[in-house]
Amino acid sequence: MTTRTIPPPPHLRLARPLVAAYALAFVSSASPRLLRTLLLWARGKLTLRAASLQLAATLRAALSPGRFPAFCATLIGGSTLLQLPLALAFRKLVPNYRPRLVAVSIKFISALISASAAFTLINSYPSSSFLRATAPTHLHVIRPGPFDEPPELGLEEVDDASLHARSLSRGDLAGKSMDLTLLAAVRAGDILISRVWDRMSPSTSKNMSAHIAPVALFCFSAATIMHAWFYSPSRLPQAYNKWISAAAELDSRLLLALRHARYGTWTYGKDTGMADLLGSMCHDYGLREELGDPARTIPIPCELVHMGCGKSCEKHALIRFAKGWAFAARMYAPLQLLVLIRHMKQNRHRQNRLAVLTGPRMGKAIVDTVKSSAFLGAFIAFFYYGPKKIRIAFEGFWAIFSRT
Repeated sequence: MTTRTIPPPPHLRLARPLVAAYALAFVSSASPRLLRTLLLWARGKLTLRAASLQLAATLRAALSPGRFPAFCATLIGGSTLLQLPLALAFRKLVPNYRPRLVAVSIKFISALISASAAFTLINSYPSSSFLRATAPTHLHVIRPGPFDEPPELGLEEVDDASLHARSLSRGDLAGKSMDLTLLAAVRAGDILISRVWDRMSPSTSKNMSAHIAPVALFCFSAATIMHAWFYSPSRLPQAYNKWISAAAELDSRLLLALRHARYGTWTYGKDTGMADLLGSMCHDYGLREELGDPARTIPIPCELVHMGCGKSCEKHALIRFAKGWAFAARMYAPLQLLVLIRHMKQNRHRQNRLAVLTGPRMGKAIVDTVKSSAFLGAFIAFFYYGPKKIRIAFEGFWAIFSRT
């Protein structure tokens, strides 16, 4: 006996993209924080009351009208729901119309109105950085101390009047959709270049460029983002800074030392009052405090950068790879699970939905998770191991050059 499925009413079909967009955005934005809170509670690092308060705060923030789920629902839902009234208006105002041209125009106008409303909505609520005024501090008058965040170079080029007497940061002026804008711009550029590339005649140089271009683009993007994370974190979206910091697991004092070195207040062979910065780090990891003094120790030993993992750089790289792999797997595994659930929903008319979870499909999900996690783990490992090998190479080159 075959079961007959009753299609949903038309108004529910129109509302489905809105609900789906809101649900997916809610899961993608709120689930990592919810999962992290639950893991901290399960490990005993949070009490039940503290965990419940954090969960409630996360849900309250995600359900706010000025957050990402409402933005996606407005953008996707509006683009779908506005097409019907616009189509009726076109029929009345333009009796003799070309169906294809009108259909394209309706989709474009619907998307334009929805995007305008969505961006206005998400930027109508002040971001958290709005509460942190960027007025001049003592760091603009005197040299910063070892535990002070040095002022970022290049920020003084912005006129105070244009920033309302520095009451707004660059992030506020860019809005809360900067990361989405970057994603859309990169994706649009990728589509445009791919269209032009496909129309070119095949050749050996084209095939070589097709393999080199993605690697070069990734290296350029990664170098730009990591340079900003090291020295100009305000130029990145707050979510980028948090995610990179969580993946890198770098002691904040090492990061401060790098920023002070660029600012000029942390130099080798000179007492600039920065000995306590890495000296306190040496004390915490059971090393002699003078190893963190740049005036007495040149260069800073690798053992300090390893943060308690021993002297071997290779061992530290393997540990970082394992930690990076585990960090990435916690992110990619739920995404692969969502893909499997999507396949199950697409085959909802079958009596046994689990039949779609075949061995090859499950194996592909596991392999994709392992490969993606290994890529990020290798990136993090070389993030630590690369500077060591480059320093050894430069020391060897300098030794040869100095003897000639």
